[in-house]
Amino acid sequence: MGPGTRTITVTANVTFDEVRDGYYRQARALIEGGVDALLLETCQDTLNVKAAAIGIRQAMAEAAVSLPLMVSGTVEPMGTMLAGQDVDALYASLEHLDLFSIGLNCATGPSS
Repeated sequence: MGPGTRTITVTANVTFDEVRDGYYRQARALIEGGVDALLLETCQDTLNVKAAAIGIRQAMAEAAVSLPLMVSGTVEPMGTMLAGQDVDALYASLEHLDLFSIGLNCATGPSS
């Protein structure tokens, strides 16, 4: 699930509630479709991830299911996410979400 073109912190063109609701709707449809796990991918803003996780957990609760939730954060060449958080801050911000996994990918490719 993701990424979106709007971020709460970087572009400030979306609200926490809008992100939460968007991911709630996506998760609800995927759960109804029978998925085995959910992945938030190419995450660039931890505030978006928190909003998404709340929406996803709400969808799971309403459907009475518990699915693995994974996050893949995107790291820029300078070693931070687009919103400025480094890997340690990303983990500290998300560790309470009871995630199945937290992974990383690079946004602009490896250096030569």
